[in-house]
Amino acid sequence: MEPHDRCHWDEWLNKALQQYGEANPRPGIENRVLANVYAHRRAHMYRIWAWALGGVAVVVFSLLLLWHERPYPGEHHDEPAARVSQDSAMGHQAQVLPPIPQRPRTRVSKRLRPVITETRSNPKLERFPSPRPLSPQELAALRYAGRYPQEAELVAKEQEKFDDEVRQAQQQVETSFSISNE
Repeated sequence: MEPHDRCHWDEWLNKALQQYGEANPRPGIENRVLANVYAHRRAHMYRIWAWALGGVAVVVFSLLLLWHERPYPGEHHDEPAARVSQDSAMGHQAQVLPPIPQRPRTRVSKRLRPVITETRSNPKLERFPSPRPLSPQELAALRYAGRYPQEAELVAKEQEKFDDEVRQAQQQVETSFSISNE
């Protein structure tokens, strides 16, 4: 390369660098930068709130744990006394027996809701279940049986026979259904 060509390249490179340096940013750069700053600020705020809520949760949990383990009013939680056998008087070492576990008392809710019960207007009967009045169909059957006892007996026998036939048919259907499912 000749020195003249070298100057030509230097001029070309200087022009290119000057054009690159004078280039304008794409439109909307201000909005993109502001949006990025806002996003970082918002993420920082979320981290602060997460730590704050986590701290509050730890404090509440520890308070509940301490409250749950505190002794109930009126209870004494003394250390169990060492039980000494009769041989200890003779110079033997005292035996310490393990403490007897106590069942925790159940807490009774202080807020009791009143129970509303409905009272019937009818007085309480001596017999349970209390007899109910006969339906119109039952009254008609009773009158029929009183007037025509032989016919009522025949009707009752026929009804029993019919009920037996229905039961047998149901059993046959059930057995055939179970056989077909196997």
